[in-house]
Amino acid sequence: MINIKLKLVLHTKESAGWIHVFFYLKNEKVHFSTKVQCEQKHWNEKTMRVRSGDPNVSDKNLILENILARINSVMVKFRLKDKNPNRNTFLKAYNRPDDYDSFYNFADVCRKKFSRILEFGTMKNHITVLKKLKEYAPELHFDDITEDFITGYFCYLTKDLKNNLNTAYKNLVTIQKYVSEAVNQGYIDDNPFKNFTIPRLIGNYTYLSEDEIMKLIKVYHEGNLPAQKYKTLQLFLFMCFSSQHNQTY
Repeated sequence: MINIKLKLVLHTKESAGWIHVFFYLKNEKVHFSTKVQCEQKHWNEKTMRVRSGDPNVSDKNLILENILARINSVMVKFRLKDKNPNRNTFLKAYNRPDDYDSFYNFADVCRKKFSRILEFGTMKNHITVLKKLKEYAPELHFDDITEDFITGYFCYLTKDLKNNLNTAYKNLVTIQKYVSEAVNQGYIDDNPFKNFTIPRLIGNYTYLSEDEIMKLIKVYHEGNLPAQKYKTLQLFLFMCFSSQHNQTY
């Protein structure tokens, strides 16, 4: 348990000051302002609360209570994960937004935003990827998403689920989109994908030579093919020269 102190910090020759929080973690002092101002005569040093003489006593004490509750909530999360934070890790967790119960609640909101710019088939794939991730880690929170977690999940995909490297690659690329959004919005401090290389198989593709392409163009110009085959050749050449050969029709 940590011993939290609330103190009124006064500047020289001033009768009013700001209430600050003080406590120690691993022999490091944690100190920050509550941004609550108080007259010296209205501050009760013993109870560490604003006295009833202050016209805004209820609101000010409520702010103090909420700050103490927030500190306790952050420390409880660390204890549940058997972590012993220092000053910097505590302040990062304390100042981080915490309006989602889990990573999946956040992902649901992001998916609605992504759906405005991504195709329907792509969004169906996102749903499948996130469902698979939830089966692996049902209670996933932002703090759980580390490079070790990503590595463990990659092993789960390839070894337990027998996904090939390209399938695992596509899963991690999709998850990376949501993690990057969480980093941008301040829910994750360090991007776990920063130093993680996503492996991918190189496809064994067959290519037509330039001479083969020219022969097909000659056949197209001659126009002697049956109508259905002619349309197929026309579409094939169109995709070749418009760089749309990777799309599905």
